[in-house]
Amino acid sequence: MGTSFSSVHIKISNLEFVKEALTLLHKEKMEDNIMVMGRHKYFYCKSKEWITLLNEMYDGYYFDFAILLSKYLSDPMLVIECFDENILEMNFIQNGVVIAKHNTDDEEDFDITEVDEGNCETPSNQTCNAETIIKSFDLNIRENELTKVFELNDIEEAISLLEELFKINIWVKVDWIEEDDELKSKFISLSFGE
Repeated sequence: MGTSFSSVHIKISNLEFVKEALTLLHKEKMEDNIMVMGRHKYFYCKSKEWITLLNEMYDGYYFDFAILLSKYLSDPMLVIECFDENILEMNFIQNGVVIAKHNTDDEEDFDITEVDEGNCETPSNQTCNAETIIKSFDLNIRENELTKVFELNDIEEAISLLEELFKINIWVKVDWIEEDDELKSKFISLSFGE
């Protein structure tokens, strides 16, 4: 069995906006199962243009969490979910709507059915998909660079290239942070009243 992990990456540099959105989300959604799964403790890593959020929730719940959180933040988000190094799913979300999606396996996904994807843009042409993402996320990269990520069959290689293009940490899990000094220096704990 390979590695499984999930993360949310928000294209924002102001951590206070993220904290405020998380506070509102927790206050208004305390009864939701997803918040119980999240245990109210996050780890974040801030780069120049991105904030990466990790949580102790189960892999597969990050998508639902990001949809909820994106209703409190207007900034675009990338949700990465990798299962057993066999399936890699990327959801590009803004204002509670999936604007683009990429899955390395057309047969399998994380069984995301709760969100109405009627307004989602999921073009079959990956070049169009890359263009949509670059515009929505205001990325300073070339279309062919992002398209290459989508064309790669090797998940580890695709994630490494995406990390390089976006300058974010993707291949990471909450339980690795305490065991890894480099990750421990990058990720800071953020808790909300339990």
